Amino acid sequence: MDFTPVQHAADAVYVAVATPAQVRVGVGPLGGYEHVLGAEATRADSLKVAADVEAYLASRALLRLLVAQLRDGSTAKAGLVGLTRHCLDCGNGDHGQPRAAGWALSSSRTRQLVLAAAAPAGVLMGADIEREPQAGAAGVFEGFDTLVLSNAERIIVAGCKEPDRLRIAAFGAKEALLKATGEGLRREPASLPVLGPHSAAALDTGAWQRVQLPAGGPQLQLCWIPAPSGHVASLAASRPLPVRRLAPRQLGLPAGS
Repeated sequence: MDFTPVQHAADAVYVAVATPAQVRVGVGPLGGYEHVLGAEATRADSLKVAADVEAYLASRALLRLLVAQLRDGSTAKAGLVGLTRHCLDCGNGDHGQPRAAGWALSSSRTRQLVLAAAAPAGVLMGADIEREPQAGAAGVFEGFDTLVLSNAERIIVAGCKEPDRLRIAAFGAKEALLKATGEGLRREPASLPVLGPHSAAALDTGAWQRVQLPAGGPQLQLCWIPAPSGHVASLAASRPLPVRRLAPRQLGLPAGS
């Protein structure tokens, strides 16, 4: 199945965002999840909620569609993408940081949206998407600020017009940074400050900012990229590369949800 080829430069981060329904429809002509994911599809069986199963399968498949399109200019061989994972904690290949030949990869999901990102091999890169608290909801859970935010970040959030949105943006940014390093949430989020006085204005702009990880960690770049309404998306990378968004049609996905 051939679609509009992606003219890609060597140095860029490529991002795709879709609903689980879009991905399910898109992989149908390729043989469905069973063909695109192979044995990886069975790992969703441990999930109890149908929406979580759907999002899991869609996020794993979208990553393969993205790599296939970048590599071949077609998603037809998405099921043949040699994708591996490695967990720094246990060494297990069922989860952890994904990789494919020539590409550093990252993915994230909510029940409503899935995100896949690819950067040139050798670049530290992580991506995250989070759903904002819904209108009328009580907001983030009690104790969120203590668990996630540094003391300075709590002051910034307290003075913000949309404090819960900025809270979620901070959490997603920390997730992206710790995916980039491979640490995951082994590092306490509150020990990794990402918010500054102008962070609220930087949401959705795609403007990179430098973040120095504490305790001798690397210096990384962070940005918040535009995301569909109700979500916040974050990217972290070891270099401030251009960010290229692929349209659903470039991955063989329907335009609607």
